[in-house]
Amino acid sequence: MFIPIMIFLVFAFFAEPIFMNVYARKYIPQTLLFSRDSKYGRLDVTEEQEQMNYYWNGELFAHTDNQAYAAQMVNFVMMQNPKARRVLLVGGMLNGFISEITKYKSVEYIDYLELDKNMIAFAPHHPDVQYIQDDPVHYLRTVTENYDIIFVDVPDPTSLLLNRYYTLQFFELTREHFSNDSAVLAITLSSGTNFMTPELEQLNATVWETFSGVFQSRIVIPSVKNIFIGSNTNMLTNEVQELQVRSEKYQSRWFNDAIIFERCNTLRIQQFFDAISGRGELNTISDPVAYLSAVTVWTSILDMNITSTLAWMKAHNGLIFVVSLLLILLLAFCSSKLNIQSQTQIDMQIFLVSLVNFVMQLVLLNLFQMQFGNIYFMVFLFTSFFMIGLAAGFVLRKRVRLNISLLYVLNILFAGSVWLLFDVLVPGSVYLFFNILFAFLEGSILAKLLDVKYKKESIQSGSSFYFLDSLGSMVGGLIIGVLLFPVLGIKTSILVLICLLVSNLMLRILPQRIQRDE
Repeated sequence: MFIPIMIFLVFAFFAEPIFMNVYARKYIPQTLLFSRDSKYGRLDVTEEQEQMNYYWNGELFAHTDNQAYAAQMVNFVMMQNPKARRVLLVGGMLNGFISEITKYKSVEYIDYLELDKNMIAFAPHHPDVQYIQDDPVHYLRTVTENYDIIFVDVPDPTSLLLNRYYTLQFFELTREHFSNDSAVLAITLSSGTNFMTPELEQLNATVWETFSGVFQSRIVIPSVKNIFIGSNTNMLTNEVQELQVRSEKYQSRWFNDAIIFERCNTLRIQQFFDAISGRGELNTISDPVAYLSAVTVWTSILDMNITSTLAWMKAHNGLIFVVSLLLILLLAFCSSKLNIQSQTQIDMQIFLVSLVNFVMQLVLLNLFQMQFGNIYFMVFLFTSFFMIGLAAGFVLRKRVRLNISLLYVLNILFAGSVWLLFDVLVPGSVYLFFNILFAFLEGSILAKLLDVKYKKESIQSGSSFYFLDSLGSMVGGLIIGVLLFPVLGIKTSILVLICLLVSNLMLRILPQRIQRDE
């Protein structure tokens, strides 16, 4: 017993250095200087030719020696409200935004929002900057502080987490924190150097359409990235001469009259609007079309041309809803026929109830992520709570006096409750409660179905039961989690799940009625 313990302790002592040595190879020829996990994500810092590169969960989001980017992005925004005193900054810290903003003497303080303390550790220290460790969406929902400029410079909406910053709800939330009518919101979005690919055009069109629905006055500045600036006043400008006049005291090597003309000449701006004309869609939490557009940008880079396919699916979402529903039911039926001794309606119920409640866990995870941001840590809690609920449902099945049909009705009602509360801000504990509740219902239903299945199949029931349970969860993750979430939206996908639960209820009720009639 002593020797295995010693081997384990020796291995545990050297595990971290071994892992870091292997992990660092992914960044070759860069040198990995820092890598640390937090409950929000993993921050990696590398160096190559005296340039520091910052990676968040493996994605490059900032680097040093980026004076041109910082100078253009910050000054084009500050020019819209040169007398701004209070600035809220989300992103851009490690790209040099803070040093550029503090050149404006009117700025009294800057609030910088950052979730991860590891990121703040690399922040430049300045007496006028207050670093706040909080999720931006949560912060704006809970404070009353108002700002003259709110500047959001985050990566494109390549995930549902990032998509939050490009939604109608977020734009409306930021507007509530304007100090006066001259306050502005600025966001950045990827663009091409001189032209945009069709995928980038669609992404920019969608975000611009959503942005335009919130602000009375809005402009675009096609800089290194496109800058969308919105306000409730008509003081915004992207006219070359006016910007040159406003920027006289703030020009530098990286921001001057020539650069202003290059970025804001009428031909370039008109080219932007010609590219996005008539293509915009409304991006919301429940229908994350910007996320879908961002995915197509990357698939086009990887020569995986799925843009036309996804566009067709979005245009025929009613058909996709019905076809997906029928496909899942067909897969459930085919899976039930793999065991010749089984009862089709029982096996289909096992398949479908596992699928539905597994996907409901994904729904709750995504909802929590969109509301609070820190899903990296919460995955552990959601998974643990789900397994506890599942086990409790099995153990307490004898004490649950409700029959299977009533449990299905409860399952439908609770899924409907999530659908109704989709756009409502609720405490994080509510999502954990629903998570364990769906798991308990699944465990109770599966346990009762297993009892019925065992009476017919005896010893073979266990293996086929586990197979159907696992297969149902996998199919749900692939068809609904991967395909329907981005195409139909999460809220509409919940309706697919409710329809599947109704199908299960019918599978339970109809055979019993037929037997009674006979």
